[in-house]
Amino acid sequence: MRVSFPREVTAQIGQRAAQLAREDAQARGWRTADAMYPVSGVGYAGVATKKKYHMYQEKGTQPFLMTALEGKT
Repeated sequence: MRVSFPREVTAQIGQRAAQLAREDAQARGWRTADAMYPVSGVGYAGVATKKKYHMYQEKGTQPFLMTALEGKT
């Protein structure tokens, strides 16, 4: 049987996760650490960011062919 965590518990987990993410970003010298904020609800908790490139810095990107640059110098 699956039981979801209540909203109060996931809110605490999300707050702590956001705090740790901000501390890590500041240790890396990122000036945009304040853009990270907690997200939580019934059964889930995590960290979101207002800056799109934070996720690329963390996970990277998929390989792709640079066809958009074809013919440009």
